[in-house]
Amino acid sequence: MSNQWGRDTQSITRSRGAPIGTLIAVLLSLGIGAAAGYGALQVLTTPDAQKLARAEERIAALTAEVAERDRQLTQAAEAVQQAQADTEGVSSSDKVELRQTIAAQRAELDAMTEKLAQASTALEREKQRTVELETEIAAARRNADDQARSADQTKRTADEAVSSSLSELRDLKQTRIPGLEAQIISLQKDLATSAARIEKAASEAKELRRQMAAARDARSDSENALTLERARAADLQAQLARMQQQTAGGESKSPQGVVEETPASAETSSTVNTAGREVDLVADALDRTPGIDRLSAADRDRLQEMLVSGQCVTTSLKAVFRSVPVVTLRNLMRDLKSGC
Repeated sequence: MSNQWGRDTQSITRSRGAPIGTLIAVLLSLGIGAAAGYGALQVLTTPDAQKLARAEERIAALTAEVAERDRQLTQAAEAVQQAQADTEGVSSSDKVELRQTIAAQRAELDAMTEKLAQASTALEREKQRTVELETEIAAARRNADDQARSADQTKRTADEAVSSSLSELRDLKQTRIPGLEAQIISLQKDLATSAARIEKAASEAKELRRQMAAARDARSDSENALTLERARAADLQAQLARMQQQTAGGESKSPQGVVEETPASAETSSTVNTAGREVDLVADALDRTPGIDRLSAADRDRLQEMLVSGQCVTTSLKAVFRSVPVVTLRNLMRDLKSGC
């Protein structure tokens, strides 16, 4: 018997069997995919394993949904067949009502078929995603293998470097370091010897400097003493000349009481240079002589005039100094080539 859509019961029966075959194929695919996913999980990192696990869960949920839709579709088809069978032997009004019921059930059956098709499509997408994940897993495995080989090569290189470093370290400990330590000990001994020599030389140099300073002081004292003695001798000569002049003056008077002209006295000859001295020579000597700068301008001019006139250096200095400086007397006697 055909229904109001022109479909017989056989077509409904065939439509019932198609979802069951699809479900079996889906279940087989799920089994294969689950096995592949389990194998892939062995090499995946945690994030990839989680992605694949979520995909497997989604496939399982979609498979359950497809099975449920297929069950509902089967029940609806059976209900339609039963309703068509029930239309036989009923009144026309009941048939109309039954046809309406069948139409409603047919619409529900079509909706279920559409939902089943959508679920099947989603299931296929998830299976495709599973294939993509498996491809990614294979690529990740190859990358992991490459990294493992690179790590092995790096480890071998590091082991060789460590072995070489250990060999050099043993050589340093056994040969180089002992040799360097021996050199250091020898250098330390040489340094100690050199330090002792330097200290001895410094001590000798210090003693020599002390002796030289003492010799310079002794020489200076001797020169000062000699200068003083010369000055004293000149003073004594001047006094002797005055005494001789006085003695000679008493004996040289004429009977008439007229004093005769006598040659220059001894004092004059010893204290006065009748030829005089050059002004520039005296000025230069005064500029170079220490102690002259303590004189006032008037005393300096007086001293210079006395020296230019040929006066004795000792006498001239006594005229302007309360106490004649020894160094000043010595230098002027030397520069002016004076004997007094």
